Amino acid sequence: MIALSINAACAPGSGGEASPEEKYQIEIKDGVKHFGEGSVTYREGIPFIYLKGDSYEIGLQYGVLLKEEMNSFYTDLDSLENAMMANVYNEPWRGP
Repeated sequence: MIALSINAACAPGSGGEASPEEKYQIEIKDGVKHFGEGSVTYREGIPFIYLKGDSYEIGLQYGVLLKEEMNSFYTDLDSLENAMMANVYNEPWRGP
Protein backbone atom coordinates (compact mmCIF):
# COMPACT_ATOMS: atom_id res chain seq x y z
CA MET A 1 0.00 0.00 0.00
CA ILE A 2 1.25 3.45 -0.94
CA ALA A 3 -0.11 6.54 0.78
CA LEU A 4 0.38 10.05 -0.48
CA SER A 5 -0.80 12.74 1.87
CA ILE A 6 -0.92 16.43 1.08
CA ASN A 7 -1.56 18.59 4.14
CA ALA A 8 -4.39 21.10 4.12
CA ALA A 9 -2.77 23.66 6.38
CA CYS A 10 0.12 26.03 5.87
CA ALA A 11 3.15 25.89 8.07
CA PRO A 12 2.51 27.45 11.46
CA GLY A 13 3.28 31.14 11.52
CA SER A 14 3.70 31.43 7.75
CA GLY A 15 0.64 33.68 7.43
CA GLY A 16 0.12 32.62 3.80
CA GLU A 17 -2.51 30.63 2.03
CA ALA A 18 -1.90 27.00 1.23
CA SER A 19 -1.13 26.31 -2.42
CA PRO A 20 -3.73 24.22 -4.31
CA GLU A 21 -1.45 21.19 -4.01
CA GLU A 22 -1.38 21.58 -0.22
CA LYS A 23 -5.16 21.87 0.18
CA TYR A 24 -6.11 18.35 -0.85
CA GLN A 25 -5.37 14.95 0.63
CA ILE A 26 -5.01 12.17 -1.92
CA GLU A 27 -4.65 8.59 -0.76
CA ILE A 28 -3.45 5.71 -2.92
CA LYS A 29 -4.39 2.25 -1.68
CA ASP A 30 -3.86 -0.91 -3.72
CA GLY A 31 -3.43 1.12 -6.92
CA VAL A 32 -6.66 3.10 -6.40
CA LYS A 33 -6.55 6.89 -5.90
CA HIS A 34 -9.02 8.21 -3.31
CA PHE A 35 -10.08 11.79 -2.67
CA GLY A 36 -13.14 12.67 -0.62
CA GLU A 37 -15.86 10.23 -1.60
CA GLY A 38 -14.39 9.75 -5.08
CA SER A 39 -11.91 7.28 -6.45
CA VAL A 40 -10.22 6.34 -9.71
CA THR A 41 -8.84 2.97 -10.71
CA TYR A 42 -7.31 1.80 -13.98
CA ARG A 43 -8.21 -1.36 -15.87
CA GLU A 44 -6.18 -2.05 -19.01
CA GLY A 45 -5.11 1.60 -19.06
CA ILE A 46 -8.68 2.95 -18.93
CA PRO A 47 -9.60 5.14 -15.93
CA PHE A 48 -12.78 4.16 -14.09
CA ILE A 49 -13.98 7.11 -12.04
CA TYR A 50 -16.37 6.94 -9.09
CA LEU A 51 -17.60 10.31 -7.80
CA LYS A 52 -20.16 11.21 -5.14
CA GLY A 53 -21.53 14.46 -3.77
CA ASP A 54 -23.06 17.70 -4.99
CA SER A 55 -21.94 19.34 -8.23
CA TYR A 56 -19.07 21.24 -6.55
CA GLU A 57 -17.75 18.13 -4.77
CA ILE A 58 -17.99 16.02 -7.93
CA GLY A 59 -16.09 18.66 -9.93
CA LEU A 60 -13.42 18.95 -7.25
CA GLN A 61 -13.00 15.17 -7.02
CA TYR A 62 -12.73 14.93 -10.81
CA GLY A 63 -10.10 17.67 -10.99
CA VAL A 64 -8.00 16.41 -8.10
CA LEU A 65 -8.11 12.74 -9.13
CA LEU A 66 -7.42 13.35 -12.82
CA LYS A 67 -5.07 16.35 -12.61
CA GLU A 68 -2.06 14.48 -14.00
CA GLU A 69 -4.07 12.96 -16.85
CA MET A 70 -5.55 16.34 -17.82
CA ASN A 71 -2.11 18.01 -17.79
CA SER A 72 -0.70 15.18 -19.92
CA PHE A 73 -3.61 15.44 -22.38
CA TYR A 74 -3.19 19.18 -22.89
CA THR A 75 0.59 18.83 -23.26
CA ASP A 76 0.10 16.14 -25.93
CA LEU A 77 -2.59 18.21 -27.65
CA ASP A 78 -0.31 21.26 -27.70
CA SER A 79 2.53 19.21 -29.20
CA LEU A 80 0.21 17.80 -31.86
CA GLU A 81 -1.08 21.28 -32.72
CA ASN A 82 2.46 22.63 -33.04
CA ALA A 83 3.47 19.72 -35.29
CA MET A 84 0.42 20.18 -37.51
CA MET A 85 0.89 23.94 -37.81
CA ALA A 86 4.57 23.46 -38.69
CA ASN A 87 3.52 21.20 -41.58
CA VAL A 88 0.96 23.73 -42.80
CA TYR A 89 3.41 26.63 -42.90
CA ASN A 90 6.34 24.62 -44.28
CA GLU A 91 4.48 23.39 -47.38
CA PRO A 92 4.50 25.64 -50.43
CA TRP A 93 1.18 27.05 -51.54
CA ARG A 94 -0.08 25.23 -54.65
CA GLY A 95 -2.85 27.63 -55.64
CA PRO A 96 -6.21 26.73 -57.21
